[in-house]
Amino acid sequence: MASQKPATPEVVAKLIAQAISDPEFREEILKNPDGAIRKEGFKADDSTIDLFKALANSDFKESIEKIEKSSPLNKGEATGSA
Repeated sequence: MASQKPATPEVVAKLIAQAISDPEFREEILKNPDGAIRKEGFKADDSTIDLFKALANSDFKESIEKIEKSSPLNKGEATGSA
């Protein structure tokens, strides 16, 4: 297996964005942060793993799901001007 790059703050920000936009990845990273981060090709330090564990223990998932449900894009409504 190739050596993994460290999960820099920029990488962590991208992983959080991916967790927000991808429900399957969200489930994976909240259940097994170390495994999900390694699967993406990065090595997470303890503080990064702790961050995702804290998100899993917070209302992060529920908040994202509420936003998704209330989004006009999920209701088939057009956005922007015609």
